[in-house]
Amino acid sequence: MTGWTGNNLRQIFFVVIPALIFSWVESKLILPAHLKHCQRLGQGGARWRDLSFLLRLQRLIADGLESGIERFYRHVLGWCLK
Repeated sequence: MTGWTGNNLRQIFFVVIPALIFSWVESKLILPAHLKHCQRLGQGGARWRDLSFLLRLQRLIADGLESGIERFYRHVLGWCLK
């Protein structure tokens, strides 16, 4: 598409696709780890070595994403909001 409509649709593409990808990653990897963690809190918690491979992987990915948010995304968002 050309003109005003094409320009607007192109901008939407650059926003929606990354949002959908991050949402998919969050729903498949991070959310299950958080839900499992909440369930284990009532049972006194679990040690790292007692966790399954998939749960350890989910927690590593969740911790990495949260670290990236704290290090980079927060600063970029603050700059954009100024």
